[in-house]
Amino acid sequence: MGGERVLVSTKRTALTGLLAALALALSFFESLLSPVAFLPPGVKLGLANVVVMLALYLLGLPYAFGIVLARSGFAFFLRGASAFFISLAGGLLSLSVLFLFKRFLAGRVGVLGVSVSSAVMHNVGQLAAACIIASTNLFFGYGPPLLLFGIGAGAVTGLVYWAVAPFAARVFGRTE
Repeated sequence: MGGERVLVSTKRTALTGLLAALALALSFFESLLSPVAFLPPGVKLGLANVVVMLALYLLGLPYAFGIVLARSGFAFFLRGASAFFISLAGGLLSLSVLFLFKRFLAGRVGVLGVSVSSAVMHNVGQLAAACIIASTNLFFGYGPPLLLFGIGAGAVTGLVYWAVAPFAARVFGRTE
């Protein structure tokens, strides 16, 4: 019995490492696309959020939280403390929404609703952190376009999650 528990823990740790590496690769890839796509500063599709959703549903909250921290740490090493704070604020608010939906609204809200809500809250968290850092209110100027983009990006990432989740659950198994 104890050996089986260690095996599950080792599997979760290894899967978390793989998912964290995938999230970092997707974040880096998206950072290369933003200037090319003529998007406003800081706007990304958020494909790494699909990985956080997978981690939450396959592994549980502590593992998804670890991936959010890894992504924020990656932002720190690439772009500095402000980027870390903005990334962490968006990631934690997004993960909180994902967790609350999973915990209290499972089966009542579809993948698209969960993903859109998570994406919008990710943008709200990032914008709030940027307002604190810049000591100015950016919500009225930058908020509405960011909200619209968050809805669209959340729908896209929700569709990606919907397509990938069954495959990931079969390959990795449900460990939670």
